[in-house]
Amino acid sequence: MKFIKTLACKFMISAKRLSKRLWRIFTDVFATIGVLVMIAEAASDVFNYQGLFGFYRTHIWSIVAIILIGCVWKNWDRLKYTVKIANSSDITITLRVRDALKNKGAIIIPTNSTFDTVMEDEFISEGSLQGQYQMKYFRGRIPELDTKILEGLTEKKYVVLNDGRKHNSNRYPIGTVSRVNEKNKRAYFLADSDIDPQGHPIDVDATDVSKALTSLWRDLGKNGNSEPYSIPLIGTGKARAKDVSRNEVAKQIILSFLASSKEHKITESLTICIHPGDFEKIDWDGLCEFLKYQSQYANIKPANVGAIGTAETTTEEIAYEAEYETEECDEDTTQSTNHFERSEISNHEQKMVTLLTGNKLSRTEIAEAMGLSMTSTNRLLKRLQDADVILSEGSSKQKRFFVSDKTDG
Repeated sequence: MKFIKTLACKFMISAKRLSKRLWRIFTDVFATIGVLVMIAEAASDVFNYQGLFGFYRTHIWSIVAIILIGCVWKNWDRLKYTVKIANSSDITITLRVRDALKNKGAIIIPTNSTFDTVMEDEFISEGSLQGQYQMKYFRGRIPELDTKILEGLTEKKYVVLNDGRKHNSNRYPIGTVSRVNEKNKRAYFLADSDIDPQGHPIDVDATDVSKALTSLWRDLGKNGNSEPYSIPLIGTGKARAKDVSRNEVAKQIILSFLASSKEHKITESLTICIHPGDFEKIDWDGLCEFLKYQSQYANIKPANVGAIGTAETTTEEIAYEAEYETEECDEDTTQSTNHFERSEISNHEQKMVTLLTGNKLSRTEIAEAMGLSMTSTNRLLKRLQDADVILSEGSSKQKRFFVSDKTDG
C-alpha cells in the first residue's frame, strides 16, 4: 500500500511539472511532423516515390498519437539528476526523488544520539526511514539490531545519562556512526540529534547537521567500503532542525561531501534522496543548478593530508595563510578602497566570489567548500565585505553570504 501511495505521489509530481512544459511538447510535436513531411518530400523528389504521403494519410491518427506519446515521454520528468564531479576519478552525485531505502548500495540512516530503536508509542516512527528499515530487515528481531548497533559503537566515547529515561542511557556525540550489516544491505546509523526521555529532539539546529555530516564523511572515508551510498535529508524528519530548510540541508550535503572528498576517497556514487512527500518543500530546479555549478568547480584531488576536523592544516589552508601574511605586509593592499576590479582579487578571494555568485551560503558551507578553517573563512569574508564585494543577510546564527552586484562587469 505504501509503495502504491509513493508511486502515485511521484506520478502526480511529474504530471504537475509536465503541465509547465506544454509549449515544449507543442514545439516537439510540430518539429517531428515537419521531419516526417521533409522525408516524404525527399522520397518524392529524389526517388519519385509517393508512397509515404499515402501511408501518412491512411494512418494519420495513429501517427499523431505515437508522436504525441513520444513527445510527452521525452519531456516527462524522471525526478533524477546526476552529475560527474570535475577533476575527479569518476565520482558522481545524484539528486533523486525517491525513498532512500529502495536504492542499491549502502544507506545512511539518521537516528538519535542514544541509538534507540524502540518503536512503541511512536518513539521511533514506523514512517521514518529508520522505522521502515527496522520493519523491513528486523521485524520481530529488534534486540538483534540493538546488538549489532552496539557492536558498531565499540570503543566510541559516550556519556551516561541519569534523567530517568526508560531506554538507552548512553549518549554518543553528534556525528557518531554505527555500521550494521543485514541481508546484503549495509546501513550506517548516524547520530544527528539529541532526544529527551520521551524521544523528542532537543534544540537541533544547522550546527548539528553540519557536525553530523562532517563526522559521517570522515568515518566513511576511514572505515567505509567505497560503495555507493544513499543519504536522506538528515535533520528534516523527526529531528526537525529549527533553523535550516530542506533546500539548505541538500546543499550542505553536497558541499560537505565535496570538501571531504578532497581529503579522503569516500565513494564514487552518492545519491541524495528526497522523499516524494517533501518535493513541494524544495526548489528542485534550483538544487539541480546548484549541483551542476558545484560539480564544475569542485576540483577534487584526494590526498592524505590528515583527517578532516583535526588540527592539521590542509593544503588550501597553508596556501591561503601564506598569501594572507604576504598581503598583510602591504598596507596599500590591505587598506585599499571599497571597490576593486576582478583582476585585482587574489586566488582565494576569486574562489570565494565565484562560489557565492548566484548562491547564498552560511559560513560553515563556505568553509567546507573551500577547505579552509573557520578562522581563515571569517578573515577572508571580512576582507571582501569591507571591499563591498560580498553582502550578507539574516541574523548571526542564520546569516547567509552572497556576491554584491557591484562585482559585475
